[in-house]
Amino acid sequence: MRSIPLRKTQNVFIPRTEVEAEVGFSVENIADALGGLEKLRAWLQDGTIRGVVNLVGCNNPKVLYEATIKEFADILLANDFLILTNGCASFPLLKLGYCRPEAVEKAGTGLRQALGTLNLPPVWHMGECLDNARASVLFRSLADLAGQPIKHMPVAFASPEWSNEKGVGAALGFRLMGVNSYHCIAAPVAGSEKVSRFLAEDTQALLGSVMVVKQDPAELARTLIADMAARRRQLGWKNN
Repeated sequence: MRSIPLRKTQNVFIPRTEVEAEVGFSVENIADALGGLEKLRAWLQDGTIRGVVNLVGCNNPKVLYEATIKEFADILLANDFLILTNGCASFPLLKLGYCRPEAVEKAGTGLRQALGTLNLPPVWHMGECLDNARASVLFRSLADLAGQPIKHMPVAFASPEWSNEKGVGAALGFRLMGVNSYHCIAAPVAGSEKVSRFLAEDTQALLGSVMVVKQDPAELARTLIADMAARRRQLGWKNN
């Protein structure tokens, strides 16, 4: 490590550890691994997997660093939600082993049985922070296979620790498709009451999606699960 004279070496600790992870999932290799995306569509419809969540976003000093993402992910996995991730939010999941096949033990019965037979992890890393397009393509593909608009599908965008304008843009990209966005911190648009209200609520009538903000990650996860259960009921799909 390069010497920096003004840095107090006793305050620096870089652990010498290595972590294995499966990274770089794409729609194409997901289809190859499953023998076609129809299998994932079938798991969604019969309730083996209750939903798919794109979990992304930068970190924010207003919440406990990375713990918010971990707690949120734990609850989703235990309730049979498949997680996609990229960028900053992927790092705690990568470091803590969520992107290894062995992490399927954190999942509920349905998700564990579905992915365990294929030796796949319950969190699929899809690249760096600008690779949200991969998740949007997967959402579109599943909706097309189900013969439904995306806004009716049990899919969601979550960015618990988001902190900047780029995150607002990413969230809006999914909201335009009718996909709800879920956060532990309000969007950095409080300077305008009209803009704040539009982002949070008024897009429901226009786009079929809303912004949900709950400071507690466990409450946020439970709200997402309930919202996806409502979508499943509207589709006539099982809620196991």
